[in-house]
Amino acid sequence: MTYKSIENTIRSVVTEQKQGSWMADTGWKKKEPTKTDKSGAVHGGQSRARHLAQMALKKKMKENFNIDMTDEQADDLLESIQKITEGEE
Repeated sequence: MTYKSIENTIRSVVTEQKQGSWMADTGWKKKEPTKTDKSGAVHGGQSRARHLAQMALKKKMKENFNIDMTDEQADDLLESIQKITEGEE
């Protein structure tokens, strides 16, 4: 291979990655930056991350300790964990 052909190959791979061709193969779709629910509340990336953390926490508590939690309880526990990791408590 010549230098030019290697350069062109690398350039095509980088261009493909920038265009997100892998998204089509995996079925991955880009989410809207924000979403408004029925009540008019706007949800962005942070609220999605919090919701996923709540669901994971509830699932682990159920699996490991056989404890059912409400969303409010999971949210309170997540806030407590965040305060502890930040050194506030």
